[in-house]
Amino acid sequence: MIEKLKNSDLKIAKKMHLVFQASYKVEAKILNATNFPPLKRTLRKLYRK
Repeated sequence: MIEKLKNSDLKIAKKMHLVFQASYKVEAKILNATNFPPLKRTLRKLYRK
């Protein structure tokens, strides 16, 4: 079942950010990207109060 994650919960937002950053690193490596903007996204941009 697909469930919408609540990025307004700081604990959940932190976990989401960790997963996103790990996957972006893999994607950047596959693309041979030296400047990959998604890797610059901060937790603050993900976390919505």
